[in-house]
Amino acid sequence: MLGKTGSSCLWLGFLLLLPLSAATASPPSSSTNSVSVSVYNDAGAPVDILMQAENIATRVFEQAAIRVRWINCPVVAPGSPDAAICPKAIFPTHFQQRIVIPYPGLS
Repeated sequence: MLGKTGSSCLWLGFLLLLPLSAATASPPSSSTNSVSVSVYNDAGAPVDILMQAENIATRVFEQAAIRVRWINCPVVAPGSPDAAICPKAIFPTHFQQRIVIPYPGLS
């Protein structure tokens, strides 16, 4: 379970994605840019907190006219058949967000 520090790290992780909006943004047009984000919840963050963070990040990206597609990836062993569910990162249209347990020395 994530403590106060873990929740802060989760929010920080989503905030770090925000500068990527500049990379995918283009001058205003009639079409909306889109980006996909594969989210790996290695820390086991509560699903409700994860969904809240994704919803907030979605609203921020929408203000930049960027549509975000969140892909919540299962935690599986590398090479497992389920590992193929989430595509690899392809800049600038697909990113990966990995949520990890904070290093004990950082709390």
